[in-house]
Amino acid sequence: MKYIKYLLLFVLVVILVFGVRIAAYHYQDRLIFFPNESADESIQPIPPQFQTVQVKTRDGLNLHALYFSGDKSKPAILWNHGNAYDVYKLAFILQPYIDANFPVYMTEYRGFGGNPGRFSEPGFINDIDAGWQFLKSQGHENIVVHGYSMGCATSAEFANIGHRPTALILESPFTDLASVARHRYRFIPFAKWLLKYDMNTLQNVMAIDDVPTLILHGDADKIIPFSHGAAVYDASPADVKKFILIPGGTHKLYQSNSYNLIIDWLKGNVK
Repeated sequence: MKYIKYLLLFVLVVILVFGVRIAAYHYQDRLIFFPNESADESIQPIPPQFQTVQVKTRDGLNLHALYFSGDKSKPAILWNHGNAYDVYKLAFILQPYIDANFPVYMTEYRGFGGNPGRFSEPGFINDIDAGWQFLKSQGHENIVVHGYSMGCATSAEFANIGHRPTALILESPFTDLASVARHRYRFIPFAKWLLKYDMNTLQNVMAIDDVPTLILHGDADKIIPFSHGAAVYDASPADVKKFILIPGGTHKLYQSNSYNLIIDWLKGNVK
């Protein structure tokens, strides 16, 4: 009888563990992505130079985004945000680009900021591609892809399998989604094996040897440790590359003069 109790307890534990794993796999989009699903313009004023534009993805979604035409003799910035944000919340941080008259396109992903569609890694790449095509249609020949946080993973993947940009900027990148899962969801057994998506910044950067690459990270970043940024830099085979470690910089690097540093690097390395 005692052994039966132990057996039943073991079975219950197994069911509980696998139940958590199954639930985590099924609902991981909600565990990983935290989109602001409505367009919220009340957080920070949007620079008035931005205009809302509509683009169509290759898989048929109509998405809105923000665009500043700027000086077409300068490279255009294709900017891709991270998790738990939308373009309306973050437009203000790109004011230095606008002040320097760099054209800017802010990608708004599917499922974020009031856009239709379900968020997914392949879908995000399509969304960035729609921004690339829009910039080309506006006469921008040189395009710099700039990713922030999760946007570093999508930007690196796009630069690898999509179109080679004039330069690649990765601001507070993680190495891969599995590493983030291990850090964030330690209570879920074998969390990394449950992931639908790879989002492997490291692997994609390793395949990009012909694009000037800038990587920035703060040594006080509690969301993504700066060791991730350093690892991405070390993995990059680019002939022209730079790693800027910002003392005291948090995950919000724009609060630490990062954009002026980026603009200085662009002026020296991108024509």
